[in-house]
Amino acid sequence: MTKLPFTYQTLLAGLLICLCQSAFAQTGNKYIRKGNELYKNKQYTDAEANYKKALEVNKQSVEGRYNLGNSLYEQKRFDDARTQYANSFKIAPTREGKADASYNIGNTFMEGKKWEESIKAYKEALKQNPSDEEARYNLAYAQ
Repeated sequence: MTKLPFTYQTLLAGLLICLCQSAFAQTGNKYIRKGNELYKNKQYTDAEANYKKALEVNKQSVEGRYNLGNSLYEQKRFDDARTQYANSFKIAPTREGKADASYNIGNTFMEGKKWEESIKAYKEALKQNPSDEEARYNLAYAQ
């Protein structure tokens, strides 16, 4: 058997890596899609389990962390939800993602009547997305 020229070997190796990463991501996305379906049907505990499975596949999934936070929030596990939103904030690649995470962090603090913490979170949400009217409203409410 002859060796392929270096450029073809490199190309094939790159394609193989991409295919493996794609398959890896698809597995995680499968769990996120299932979690979203369960969340929509208000099956928050089952949704939580699927988001956790997605995070086992890809710990850096912003969507997985954020959605896990949402399922925990709906179960009134506000401290756990806040942790997931904070993790989502750290790894979110966009200002909008950071704003959404901060907004929900504010909501978890507001649920516990931790007004100063919620104010700080809503201000951060507005810093990331100045046009977020819901964050502006909740900030005024918390103040």
